[in-house]
Amino acid sequence: MKLVKTASGKTNIKMSQKEWQSLGKKAGWMNKSAAGLLLIESIIMRLAQRLVDDENRPDINDIDTASSFVRTQTPAKFEEYLKQYNVQLFE
Repeated sequence: MKLVKTASGKTNIKMSQKEWQSLGKKAGWMNKSAAGLLLIESIIMRLAQRLVDDENRPDINDIDTASSFVRTQTPAKFEEYLKQYNVQLFE
């Protein structure tokens, strides 16, 4: 975790997903299954963003359409997309 000064002069806290989840667990905001769901949601959104950015996918042009598309895929197809778009499960 670190403090980052923005161009406007404001100070923001920058932390990794792991730090954020750890903080949430310590504060009692989530249990282990919720942390797993948060991780899955994070992976879905990263893949969805890659689909939106892909010029070869003109049918997917916004993050809502992309995330809906990702959620309807079979596990095998989902894994194929993760490899195709080089989405890392853990950063």
